[in-house]
Amino acid sequence: MLVRKGNIVMAIDARGLGETRPALDTHNQFFAYFADHDDAETAILLGKTLVGMRAADIARGIDLLSARSQVDSSNISGIGRGAGAVAMLHAAALDPRIKKLVLEEMLVGYDAVVTHRIHRQVFEQIVPSALKFYDLPDLANSLAPRPVWMINAVNPLGQVLPPAEVRAVYGRAQIHVTRGEGWGWAGAAAIT
Repeated sequence: MLVRKGNIVMAIDARGLGETRPALDTHNQFFAYFADHDDAETAILLGKTLVGMRAADIARGIDLLSARSQVDSSNISGIGRGAGAVAMLHAAALDPRIKKLVLEEMLVGYDAVVTHRIHRQVFEQIVPSALKFYDLPDLANSLAPRPVWMINAVNPLGQVLPPAEVRAVYGRAQIHVTRGEGWGWAGAAAIT
């Protein structure tokens, strides 16, 4: 859809996402709750985080896009979904070349992980000790005046939260919150 509208699109499969996602045993319930646990744990043992490594993958993709003559490097947008949304938010916080951001089905915040006793597929999205310094709403707020759209933000169980609840968490952040079906960001992109 974006290409048909004349946009240049680069789809990045950051490590552990998309085609690079490890094959999981669908009969093993462990994976249903812990997702890419092995890679996330390995990253932590190496003194890194999977979120940070994915954000670096995104930054390298932006390097590639920016180097192309047909790309307006002053007008690059980022779209992240699920675990990719958390990495995209971190990438945007570190890279001012991302001018607009759409985050779909993103974990509402690290504080929610602490306050909910049960989690599902959040380990790969965690940055250890992050809450000593920031939470995801703080990162979103740091992007101002760049626009940020959040579609179908989720709690640590992966359940979509009502927009009012997301706005309460992101209170001071300048974000646009909506609830949509599937890749609802196409409609949300019209919100200003």
